[in-house]
Amino acid sequence: GLAARFCAGLAGHGLACTRLGIHAVTEDGEHLGRVWRCAEPLTPAGVADRVRWQFEGWLRAPKGQRPTSGVVRLRLEPEETVEGRSLQLDLWQNGGSDEEDERASRAFVRVQGLLGPEGVLTPLLDGGRDPAGRVRLVPWGDPREHTNPPDATWPGQLPSPSPATVLDRPVPAQVFDAAGRAVALTPRDQLTAPPRALTIG
Repeated sequence: GLAARFCAGLAGHGLACTRLGIHAVTEDGEHLGRVWRCAEPLTPAGVADRVRWQFEGWLRAPKGQRPTSGVVRLRLEPEETVEGRSLQLDLWQNGGSDEEDERASRAFVRVQGLLGPEGVLTPLLDGGRDPAGRVRLVPWGDPREHTNPPDATWPGQLPSPSPATVLDRPVPAQVFDAAGRAVALTPRDQLTAPPRALTIG
């Protein structure tokens, strides 16, 4: 089939596809296109799955966005390639099997086919001052590249251990000393008294 020929053509040059462009033209001259980013090099089954899921996505699109006639031309483009089959998956803390990785990857990609690339996000730990700022969400299949070194020391960084809960929006809080007076910061960023009590809200 087309998927097998596509992968075989790349393999003949020692390459595998990690970013697949799926482009179609309908009888009415509509041009459809979508690029799939993949966390691992695509197999023929993976290519066929993504083509099928993409067609399902186009057919389930809201009225006015779905094709009005049948497809007369389909083109697959290897928009990004890697050498051989260099895997990029790192799903399981204790190491999972290739089969588990493949099943999870296919499930994630299927959800992305229905909801778009942002439908499946994976956390990436970056450098930063606080836990909320250190975690960046990356769409499944996108390169997991650090914008800041995760082990770098940051001025004003919160010491370990990190809090178990990080609030999306700051909550008003007030700190009091032993006499019930509010604790504040001096111009030199020193506390005016040792904290004894905390109220939140």
